[in-house]
Amino acid sequence: MDIKVGEKIMSKMPKVEGKPKYNHNDPFRWVDSQWEKFMTEQKELKKVITQLQTDLVTCNKYFQKQRTEILKLEIENAELKDIVLDLGGDYEKHLSKSSEISQLDLFDVSE
Repeated sequence: MDIKVGEKIMSKMPKVEGKPKYNHNDPFRWVDSQWEKFMTEQKELKKVITQLQTDLVTCNKYFQKQRTEILKLEIENAELKDIVLDLGGDYEKHLSKSSEISQLDLFDVSE
């Protein structure tokens, strides 16, 4: 029975150049090669994990920056609404009459 790991078949005896690193006798050559494959894969996966952790930190910083920017825009939007109301305007009545609502959506902070 062949057990596949990745694309390589484990039951096949690999060629080992030189003496094995861990066991120094021939019967354990296959075990040594599998151990080497495992250790190499583990090192590669640790590098990937480290890179993903770094990327996550970067994404979180960007997200916080965007969140802060949105909050500032919502505050500015609320202030503009207050100015319109203080000047006697009623932006809500324009919403129902206007066929082009997308321009007036700038005043909506309910989201």
